[in-house]
Amino acid sequence: MAKVSVSFWGTIRWSAIGTGWQLVAQVAALVVLARILTPSEFGVVGAAMLLVQVFIAVGEFGLNAAVIQAKDGSVEFVGSATTLSCGFGALAALLLWGSAPLAASLFQMPELVDVLRAYCLLLLCRAVWLVHEAVLQKELKFERLARIDRASYGIGYVLIAIGAAMSGLSYWSLVIGHLAQESIKGWLVLVSTGDVPRFCFRQRKIRALVRFGVGQFLSRCGSLWAAQADTLIVAGTLGAAAVGVYGRANQLATIPFHHLGQVLDKAIFPEFSRLNAQDRPFGEGFEGLMRIGFYFSVVVAVGGIAFSDWLVLLALGAGWEHAVAPLQILFAAAPFRMIHKISDPIARSAGIVYGRAWRQWVVAVVITAGAWFMSDNGLAGVASAVLVATMVDASLMMPLAASAAGVGFRRAAASLIPGVTVGGMLGAGFLISEFAWHENRGGLSYRVIAVLVLVIWIGCLAFLRKQLLPTEIRSAAVALLGRAIAPVVRKEGGATSRK
Repeated sequence: MAKVSVSFWGTIRWSAIGTGWQLVAQVAALVVLARILTPSEFGVVGAAMLLVQVFIAVGEFGLNAAVIQAKDGSVEFVGSATTLSCGFGALAALLLWGSAPLAASLFQMPELVDVLRAYCLLLLCRAVWLVHEAVLQKELKFERLARIDRASYGIGYVLIAIGAAMSGLSYWSLVIGHLAQESIKGWLVLVSTGDVPRFCFRQRKIRALVRFGVGQFLSRCGSLWAAQADTLIVAGTLGAAAVGVYGRANQLATIPFHHLGQVLDKAIFPEFSRLNAQDRPFGEGFEGLMRIGFYFSVVVAVGGIAFSDWLVLLALGAGWEHAVAPLQILFAAAPFRMIHKISDPIARSAGIVYGRAWRQWVVAVVITAGAWFMSDNGLAGVASAVLVATMVDASLMMPLAASAAGVGFRRAAASLIPGVTVGGMLGAGFLISEFAWHENRGGLSYRVIAVLVLVIWIGCLAFLRKQLLPTEIRSAAVALLGRAIAPVVRKEGGATSRK
């Protein structure tokens, strides 16, 4: 069976660097902009982005995924994808322009008309460089993409948006920052792929792209609906204050997994598409990723559940106690979200788009019906519906990905055993510590409790080394570490020799 290469772990590394930089810059920009702009000014752009995200999906139409997944990498195929991208981008821009007055009326924000129409430029800009970015991803040039992301976000959004806000441009500063970021990123991407053809039209290539794109688009729509349904139902049944509490709880529970999911998607999809194009099975790679991802998510989830009250107090401050219960339930859903985030790009890499699409719509229906039915029980009820929906999602997506990777369901399920075992060990440790902290019954001293917890953690680490990290993964990690340290060692060695 084919194993993922060391270059794959390098891809993970550079994807993590790019995503991590963007996260840090985003938080820094938010801290500064929040002290310049008012909540209502943020609200105008936030409302606009809800609609813009939908039309971004229309403009993309799954073409970037089609280019990465396809075995055909010919000039005609890439050129035809570029032509389609520009066509769908123009269509999305026209639809957004025409729907702007209706959206402004629904949101009761007259200023939304001009803001949405300004974002039409973003859709047109993305249409030009979307396929070119997919080519870089297909070629696993993530170091270059990470540098492009750092430059475009740092200059385009952070500096320009903050400068515009300080100049008194109100919510337009955020719009200008978004447009500048997309423009700079597009220019850098096009420069990086200067030999990629710009336009071409071949009917056979177009048919293949549309066939894949329709399935990807349907799946994307189902995912968008599933991601927003719980919040919409909270807004409609429990009120604005409940939306604020639920939104912050959901954000705390999903931030690490959202960004890790972005890293995994950027790395898994092109790497496994490459293996699929070479007709090479990738069962061991699937099992290793599932083992690592599920293990990590279980550890974070158990810790999040155990310390949710402290986390709410630290991150949100006093007065947010109602966020603790939904936060604990949403943390419990984290391991099932991770199963989806690993299974989804693997299924896509095998070209299974329509199978993914109907599964996403099933999950969307489950979460919508469940959240509506459980909303009588408050935020905890809605969060419980989300937990059930993520379990359904994992049970549907994992067998699909296992089949695509050529692995039986039993073997795929076995890859979850380390995470389940360590989760139980950690959970027992946290329960014992919690019992001793609040009760301290039977004369049990804190030293004994500390020893018991320490033994549990040592057992977890031993289990981690033997079960979680197979030989090939440890070798890849050592190779990456060696490549990272080697330039520093050579530099210091050269300096010493000169002395």
